[in-house]
Amino acid sequence: MGKTLHFMQRHIKKGIVSFLAAAMILSAASSAFAANAITSGFAGINNYGNCGHADRAGVNYCNNFHAGLTNIRLSLNGITYSRSYNWSNNEVTTTKIANASQVTFFVYSGHGVIADTTNNALHVNQPSSGATLSHATLGESSYLINLKTTSTSFPHKYVVLYTCNQLMNGGSTTKEANIFKMLNGTRMLFGFASQMYLDSREATLFTQNMKSQTLLNAFFNAAKRYQTANSTPVIARVMGYKLAANDYITTQYAYAPSYLSSPSSFGYLGNDVTIS
Repeated sequence: MGKTLHFMQRHIKKGIVSFLAAAMILSAASSAFAANAITSGFAGINNYGNCGHADRAGVNYCNNFHAGLTNIRLSLNGITYSRSYNWSNNEVTTTKIANASQVTFFVYSGHGVIADTTNNALHVNQPSSGATLSHATLGESSYLINLKTTSTSFPHKYVVLYTCNQLMNGGSTTKEANIFKMLNGTRMLFGFASQMYLDSREATLFTQNMKSQTLLNAFFNAAKRYQTANSTPVIARVMGYKLAANDYITTQYAYAPSYLSSPSSFGYLGNDVTIS
C-alpha cells in the first residue's frame, strides 16, 4: 500500500509539473502573438476666432488621422485601436495638452510659433482659465494661449506635431536640448523645423503609408506629397529614441526611457527632408 501511494504521488507531481510547463508555453505563445493595442488622443484647431494667424484645418487633420488608424485596425491582423480623447477648437487648451493622459499616438494640429530663443510654442485659441479673454486681450505671445517647449513633457509613445516650427532650433544647442527634454517615454516625435502648410489629406496618406512602411518613412513620404506645392522650403524632421528608427505599426514596442535619463539614446531619426 505504501509503495502504491508513493507511486501515485510521484506521478501526480509529474502531471502537475507537465501541466505547469504547458501553461507557461501557452502563456509565452499568447504573449508573442498578443494584439498590438493602439490608443490615440487628438487636439485639433480649425477656428481661431480673432487670431492674427488665421484659421487652420487642424480638426480635419485629426479626424483623418483617426479614420486612418481605424482603417489600419480593419485592414491588418493583430491590431486593436481606440480613441481616448478628441479635443477640437476651444476645447484645446495649453493645460489639456500638458496634462493629456498617455496614449500610443498623440496628435496636435494647429498653429505653432517661435516663442523666444529657448522655446517654441503650441498656439491655441482658448486660455485654460478666464473664458472671456481673447487673443486681442491677451496678445499673441501670452503663455495662456502658448504652450512653450520647456513647459511640455510628453508621456506618449508617438507624438505628431502637425504645425509650424516646433522642431526648429535655430542653431541653438539649448533650444535643441529643450525639444529633446519634452520626450518622457516618447519613441518618435514627428514635426517640422520650419514653416509648414497644413493639408489634412497628409494625415490620410501618413496612416496609409504605415501599412507597409516604417513610421519614419510613412511620415516623410506623406510630407513630400503634400508640402511640395509651396514656394517657402519646408523641413520635415523626426526626433526621438534611436532604437525606434525602424518602428512599424504592426509591432508593439515598449515606451522609450525619458530623454533626461539617457540623453545618448536619443537623436535625429533619419535625415531631415527639405521640401520646396
